[in-house]
Amino acid sequence: MVFKFFQFWLSFLPLFFPLYLVRFEVGGVPTTLLEILVGLTALFSLTFLRCGKIKIWVKDQLGIGWKNPLWFVCLFLIAATISVLIVPKETLDIDGNVVQTARVAQGIWKAWIFMPLVYFGMIYVIPRDKAWWTRTLQMLGFSGLILAFWALWQMITGHYVTMDGRASGPFVSANYLALYLGPIVFLGIILVIEHWRREKRISRLVFPQIIGLGLMLLALWGTQSYASFIALGAGLISYALGHPGISRNLKLKAGLLVIFFVMIFVGTQANTLKFKQFLNFEERTSSSVRIEVYKVALGLIKEHPILGIGLGQFETQYQLNAPLILEHAPYEWVMLHPHNLFLAFWLNTGLLGVLAMSWLVLIVFIKKLVCYRIGVLKQKAHFPFGLMGLAVLVMILVHGFFDVPFWKNDLAYSWWLVLGINFLTYNHQ
Repeated sequence: MVFKFFQFWLSFLPLFFPLYLVRFEVGGVPTTLLEILVGLTALFSLTFLRCGKIKIWVKDQLGIGWKNPLWFVCLFLIAATISVLIVPKETLDIDGNVVQTARVAQGIWKAWIFMPLVYFGMIYVIPRDKAWWTRTLQMLGFSGLILAFWALWQMITGHYVTMDGRASGPFVSANYLALYLGPIVFLGIILVIEHWRREKRISRLVFPQIIGLGLMLLALWGTQSYASFIALGAGLISYALGHPGISRNLKLKAGLLVIFFVMIFVGTQANTLKFKQFLNFEERTSSSVRIEVYKVALGLIKEHPILGIGLGQFETQYQLNAPLILEHAPYEWVMLHPHNLFLAFWLNTGLLGVLAMSWLVLIVFIKKLVCYRIGVLKQKAHFPFGLMGLAVLVMILVHGFFDVPFWKNDLAYSWWLVLGINFLTYNHQ
């Protein structure tokens, strides 16, 4: 009975991902409400461990071999730990101020690496079924809906916190909201599609979900994040192409529908300032700034190809090195991330970290693309959780070309949840 409550509570944790914004100190150590909830849940889960069961579980995991993702999860944790150790205690920034860089790295290791991996560890070891995954995704959806209401209030009242008047919810950047809402919107669309595919109609029970999905779509539109809509389209295309229950004719129609919406998007945005700036690489625009950031990031990787620059050091190192690498002053002096997922992993965790995470992603594609084809022959009628997980990972990776959908508290938890869907669900469940 107590264990079932633990399972039930663990499925509710995605509802609280945004609570990392509630910050305080415990015994002089900075923490967040989300970390406290995850930590207490982990401590509670230890009461169910038995020495004999641990030995059996470890033996089973060792028997899986190189396909076991836990090897590479541990390798990534080792890489991140090394990246903390190489960071100097203090660094002088470009203004001559002392930055406590070691403390920054330690905080990032705890909040963005270790605690999200504790969450991943819990969902990895407990028994899961379709109902558990459904409830987990529903809680993630509720968290997105709450943020969407916040963003919609900003859009209605005009009380934005961003300088460029984009909806951001409780975050300081609209891109943060887009990175969090994008996968949730995608999952919502897939759930509605699958309901219609099974029932051949939209029942009244699904109307509240559709309304919530519509509100989140409006909030996502309010972020004005082109990258999120490009990623959303890529995820939907990958889902349609791999779906066993969708005929070739229907896939063709879906592709034409995507093209139609792209034309509408371009038509409505063509005369906007943001769209013009999106295609302008010569003046100071978001696109030209990104190009500069990529150049600086690649320059830093060239100087530190093995270990990277350490956790959380990009902002300081960008300011110190950008003028030297670009040979002129950058358009933007404050840059938290390199706006590319691959570059961010390499700079933060070095070559070992980027290889470990790349192999984790590669395992997903190898396992799902091979095993899914086998499963198609047996169970075409069941809900394809595995394909959904693969498609949302594709969406996140495409978004990762333009931004960093990992290096932030809530995004790190979402990342490991998506990997959990891919590693821990059957292709047809």
